[in-house]
Amino acid sequence: VRFFVFDAEPNMDRLLPPSPQPPLAPSPPLTTVAEAVDRVFLHALGRAPSPVERRLATSAIADPARPEQVSADGLADLLWALMMMPDFQLIY
Repeated sequence: VRFFVFDAEPNMDRLLPPSPQPPLAPSPPLTTVAEAVDRVFLHALGRAPSPVERRLATSAIADPARPEQVSADGLADLLWALMMMPDFQLIY
């Protein structure tokens, strides 16, 4: 099923076939909690975390059993907390 978002149908002579390759190379895997914190803040807010934010984020996503590993639940909580920031709130 295909639908068009625009008000006119596209020119079928100018369309390019889909490429099987992804448009960007995958990001390198994260190996430390600090890398995960940096990537989340960079992608979500476009900036590095402040020292206080880094400390709180690191304590939130570090796995209690293995502090050098990222906890999936902690990462989900960090993403939720960032998405609840006023920067992402839409007030209409």
